Amino acid sequence: MEKRAAITADHQYRPMVSDIMSGGRRMLLMSHTDRWRNQRKLMHSQLNGKQAETKFVPYQELESRHLVWDYLNEPEKYYLANQRFSNSVIVSVVFGRRARLDDKQLAIILAQMAEFGKALFSPIVSPADLFPVLAKLPKQLQWWRPNGERYFQSTLAVYQEELDLLKDKMAKGTAKPCFAIDMLNEVEKKEFASIDDAERLMILSTLFEAGSDTSP
Repeated sequence: MEKRAAITADHQYRPMVSDIMSGGRRMLLMSHTDRWRNQRKLMHSQLNGKQAETKFVPYQELESRHLVWDYLNEPEKYYLANQRFSNSVIVSVVFGRRARLDDKQLAIILAQMAEFGKALFSPIVSPADLFPVLAKLPKQLQWWRPNGERYFQSTLAVYQEELDLLKDKMAKGTAKPCFAIDMLNEVEKKEFASIDDAERLMILSTLFEAGSDTSP
């Protein structure tokens, strides 16, 4: 199966969640194209054991101590403490900032993730994902397309806001180590020249979604 992966390890074509809602740039839903290989290489260069030990483990240790403090001081709000812990770890890893209990920016991201999850697991959201042949209809007849395009643009906007905040900190010399900084440095290399601005934001989105969905 490994040797035949080129023809056996692929995704079902889903026009709505892959092409429209993700702009064809979300690694989770890509075929094994050059774009997919570039993203995998970029992520692998930053998400290895050495990087995790020196940059990301300290965030986990800090948030773990904060979690214990929350348990001791406000045990009745343990569920909020759990949410803040898992979300703050991934926000720190990706953007180098901690999450607050009333973090409005984080709330927007989590709401977007929920909307995407609904589209991903419920074909009712887009008949074209259930019957891909419908994607061949003229765009003006694809009644599901406007919602998908709106979602894609809102995703780019919210991650651009996070990235702008980080760049401002970088200019002031107050930014903490994180994946977004490493990614910005990596994409300046010639081998990643094909990665455009929208794809950079979707890489951050993919990483955030993966980390948030797998955190306890």
